[in-house]
Amino acid sequence: IEYMAQAIATWAGCRALAKNESIKIGFLLGTRKYECVNEYFGIGQRLVIHANCELFAENGLGMFSCKILDGDAEIATASLSVYEPPNASDFLTGNPS
Repeated sequence: IEYMAQAIATWAGCRALAKNESIKIGFLLGTRKYECVNEYFGIGQRLVIHANCELFAENGLGMFSCKILDGDAEIATASLSVYEPPNASDFLTGNPS
């Protein structure tokens, strides 16, 4: 799940830079339907992570369909919910933006 979340963070960072915006902190809210055929990923195993944006609303809520591949084999899938607040420090302290 962490690999999937990091792929989403990369997407968000690239998206911000392409719009000439600063990169914001985002939060993983939850995961649904996580399935993995492996008990663990091996040291040195070469993985490819895909994160497809299904929804990203103006309020910062997003939903991504993710998968992890080992070569051509799909070895893990999940749906991740994320949140990119306008002001992360306000969000963390409970202050309204």
